Amino acid sequence: MDNKYGDRTAGCAGKLEEITEAMKDELSPEDPNYEWRKTLRWYASRKYLIQVADKGLTRNETGWLYISIRNEDRSSRHDWREFQDIKNQIAGEERIAIELYPEESRKVDEANQFHLFVLPEGSEMPLGFSERNVTYMPEAPNSSQRGIDGVDRIQDRSGQTKLVGKFTAKKFKQKGNR
Repeated sequence: MDNKYGDRTAGCAGKLEEITEAMKDELSPEDPNYEWRKTLRWYASRKYLIQVADKGLTRNETGWLYISIRNEDRSSRHDWREFQDIKNQIAGEERIAIELYPEESRKVDEANQFHLFVLPEGSEMPLGFSERNVTYMPEAPNSSQRGIDGVDRIQDRSGQTKLVGKFTAKKFKQKGNR
């Protein structure tokens, strides 16, 4: 699936299916967050379970979205490209989301769960890159980038691209191809 930029990784997190009604049936009134959880939208793909809230998390600001992402296997695996795709599917391609690393007094870390906060539509952020730069092949010697097929690629000093795995890339660099 391509997006308006022709990005072939659009949809790499899997098609999100809304499962809100099924999840609401499983909520317990004994849950201290029951009233808030009733307002959530829930989505699932082949890899992720996602909660979306549009109130209750941003100190009374309006227009924000909160996206909670959990891997189906409950692992701590974090794939930036797939999280970008989830953000795009839920909030749109031109909205900004941030993953916050807060002060310790506000840290929430209880379920191998990742938290994205999506700024209101039309918001700008005074940091980040100013232009798009996406590649699926390494452009500089000894760089590594996963292709759209999930295979890592590394370029040697001569400019030749080699397909590598995690251990092969390490051995490749140890052989003097730095």
